[in-house]
Order: sequence, then C-alpha cells, then structure tokens
Amino acid sequence: NCMSNLAQSRRMACMVSSQRSCSVVAICWTILFFSAVAIRVALGPLGEFICTNLLILGTTLAFTVSWRGRIGRANRDGRDEEHLEDNEHRQPVVHNSETGGLTMGEAPRTGRLPFLDNIKTFLTFLVVTHHIACAFGGCGEGTWYLIVGEDGPPAFTSFLKSLTLLDQSYFMSLFFFIAAYSVPTSYEKAGGWEGFKAAKRRRILVPALFVTFFVSPVSILIPGETRAYYPNPGVAWFLFWLLLFDLVFVSFVHVGGGPTHEPSASSQDGLFLSVGAGCRTISPEDITLERSKEGLESTIITGALMPDESELPAGCTEETMGTGNRPFPTTCLRMGCGIGICGLAMLPFVILLKGSFASMPVSMGSLLCDFLMFYAGVLAKRNQWLEYPLAEQLDIRPAALVGIVLSEGTALLVMSSVMDKTPAIGLPFMLTAGMFCLDMSLLVLLIFQRWVNFETRLTQFLARGAYAVYLLHPLIVTGTTAVYIRIFDKSGVGDEDGAGKQSSYFYPIGFLFVNVVSHLINWPLAYLLAHMPYLKKVI
Repeated sequence: NCMSNLAQSRRMACMVSSQRSCSVVAICWTILFFSAVAIRVALGPLGEFICTNLLILGTTLAFTVSWRGRIGRANRDGRDEEHLEDNEHRQPVVHNSETGGLTMGEAPRTGRLPFLDNIKTFLTFLVVTHHIACAFGGCGEGTWYLIVGEDGPPAFTSFLKSLTLLDQSYFMSLFFFIAAYSVPTSYEKAGGWEGFKAAKRRRILVPALFVTFFVSPVSILIPGETRAYYPNPGVAWFLFWLLLFDLVFVSFVHVGGGPTHEPSASSQDGLFLSVGAGCRTISPEDITLERSKEGLESTIITGALMPDESELPAGCTEETMGTGNRPFPTTCLRMGCGIGICGLAMLPFVILLKGSFASMPVSMGSLLCDFLMFYAGVLAKRNQWLEYPLAEQLDIRPAALVGIVLSEGTALLVMSSVMDKTPAIGLPFMLTAGMFCLDMSLLVLLIFQRWVNFETRLTQFLARGAYAVYLLHPLIVTGTTAVYIRIFDKSGVGDEDGAGKQSSYFYPIGFLFVNVVSHLINWPLAYLLAHMPYLKKVI
C-alpha cells in the first residue's frame, strides 16, 4: 500500500508539473502569435512580407539546424527513416468479416485506413479545380497567377463563386486534420526530434522551398506580364504552416511527458498517449497495461487509459469512447466550437488581416479553424476515433448530419449573395461558416470511411501522386490557361460587333478545357515523378 501510494503521489506530481509546463508553452506560443498579428496589422503589406519571411526563415532554421545537439536518433531501431511516412496511416482498424465494414465493440487489429488516402486525393482534386475556378473569375481579382476574366455568363459565374465559397470553407482545414492525425505516429517512429526533423525536412521543407523559389516564380512569369523573378510561397503556405504546427506539437510533447532526450522503448510506447491527452504524463503502469492488451482476446481497458463505466460522462460507454480516454465530440460541442472558434473569434482576424497572414489566405475556414482542426487530428489519433465507425460514435443520425450540412451550405450561399447590399449579415455568415467547416469535414470523413475505405490500383495511383499534384499544379494550371487564351485569341471570336456577348459563353468551355487538360497532365506526371529514384523519397 505504501509503495502504491508513493507511486500515485509521484504520478500526481508529474501531472501537475506537466500541466504547468504546458501552460507556459501555450502562453509563449500565444504571445508569439499575437505579436505577429500586431506586426501584420500595424504595417499592412510590409507586415505581411515580414511575417511571411519570418515563417519561412523560422521553419527552415528549426528543421535544419541542431540547437542542442541530437535530441534523439533518426530511428531507435536503426532503420532508414525514408519510409516513416509511407505507412503513416497504418492504424488499428476493425473489420466485420461478413459485411467488410467497420464494427464497434471488438479489439482493433492492425490494418490500414485507406479512406484517409482517398480523402487526400479528393481534396487535392478539389484544390486544383478550385484554382481553375479562380482563373475564370470565381475568386475575384488578384487571387491567381493568370485570370481569364470575370465577365462570363451570370449563371456560370454564380456557379464558380458558389463552388469556391463552399470548398474554401473546409478543405484546407480538413487537410490539416489529416496531416495532424499522422504526426504522433511519425514522431514515434522517428524515435524523437532529430529523426522527426529529418523526415519533415525532406518531406515538407524541401518541397515547400522548391515551390517558393521555382514553381511560384515561374507561374508568375507564364502570363508574360512581368519578367521579374519574385519568390513567394504560393500554395506552399500550407506546408510552412504545417511545419509550424509540427513545432508546436513537439514543444508540447517535450513538456507533457514526451522524451526530451534519446528515448527508451518505454518512453516511446507512452509517447503518443501523452500527446493530445491534455498534456498528462502516462505512467509505466499504464504502458504495461496497454501492452497487456495485445496478448488478450478481449480488450482490457482500465486505469488511465479508460475509466470505469460508472466514471464515464453521461451517455458515454466504452464503445463510444473508443480506446482512448476522451469521447467523440458531441454535436453541441462541435457546433459550439464552430460558432465560437471558427466563427465569432475568427471575425476580427478576417477584418484586420485583410486577406492573408504570413501567406495563409484568411477567410472563413482558415487560421483559427486550421489550429482547431490540427488539434482535433491529434486528439483523433490519441483516442482512435477514426478506427471505429464514425456513424456509431455520433449522437445524431448520419442523415441528420447531412441535413445540417445542406442547411448550412444553403444559408452560406444565400447570405453571400446579399452580403454586398447588407454588410450586417457578415456576422451570421461567419458563424454559419464556422459550423459548416466542422460539420462538412466530419461528413466527408464519415462518407469516405463508410463507402470509400478501400484500395484499388486506381486509388493507389492517385494517392501516390496527390502530393506532387498539389506542388506542381500552379505550373500546369497556369500554363494550360495560357494555352486556352492563346487558342481563344487566334480563333477570332470577339473581333466582330456583338461578339463580346458571344465570347462570354466560351468561359464554361474554357473552364472545362483547362480542368480536363490540367488533370490529365498533372496526375500522370506527378505519379511518374513520385517514382523517380531521388524524388520518391521526397514526394
């Protein structure tokens, strides 16, 4: 009893110390964030230039320079870490032998979550199509490298603006969620900071710098309106911000129970349990308990990993809790976060930052939504939410979620159509957009988990090239758009009287042409590049 009480006292002391350290880290990051916002707001475009370059320089230094020597080996097993992220979605998953679907109430077995790869493919396709829509007037002036114009048919223009409005409300936030889901596993497999840093430097930093110093400048030169070489992140803003989020993650790991030196096997086993669990320290007893589950036919969930059912929140059971210690978010909580964080709290940033912050486009579904979704991705990994059917973890029927998303999307389209005449509608618009961001993301996860959770040669082909498609598509889309403009100009349409009205109806044809040709070029090219000897380690 004395030894047990002593061990419990030590655990409590570690938890208190860990929570205090996490608070200090959180305060430091908050101060840094608002200082950057102040610079951006006070200096305007110059502040945006400063913040963007500080982000690029800071992440580059953080992932290339060793500040305190080696914190951990590249991989504790001595394996080459070039494939650390190739299997990042190999997580426990439960299959029903009869239906082939996911089921609750069984101990998960090792497998893949192919629906996450398929979602990334879908989102990449959506990003490319989104930027093609921008090229044909769907996003406004100055939003893309080459814009054909904004005088297309009214119905076509409304379609493009509706498309870009809805997808930009959630798709990049969902990208952050999926990226965050793999971060704890990547960190654990890397054996600590040094291995994690090397993997992220190769897989994220190098491509981000390539886009910044080659893809974006060349895309600017293609229209022929300027001959100036202008490096800028372009679509690589996502990669630089992802590196920043990775730094935030690692800083909390090191003060919240994660290893701060070369990790031992026991510390590694408890690593991702401590991350995303509110910065609490997992004891060796908990780790032993987690290991003991692997040799049992029935799942043993007690202690810090899962409280007794009598201690669970009202309405929660072990099944709805997954195998972690935090239940899947309720509809009220999700909507509350959408309204409060992604909506109300986001509104001042949209007003003050005026379009961008450190190269990140600032509108609905960005910045604070990205922060929240990255954190949610870590929590999803910690609590294994995605290894069990989302439909069975919801407190509402999936059909009700579909209805909610349709209602929110319709409300956004209606409010956006009258916002110019009624500026006061901006507040309910942002609140609705915040809810739509989270609800739509959840709906995409649910649909793909239920119906697109499979692998075929086609899905593997698309998933393998998706990253390179994202990196290279500015060049392909801008070049294809320039070709379309050249063809249109040589066709002679618009030379005769009244042809201006007629030429506007070539916008839908041009959009379709650029869309089809860009995708037909981009995906095979990306797949080929992803299999080249050196590039396959990067993309």
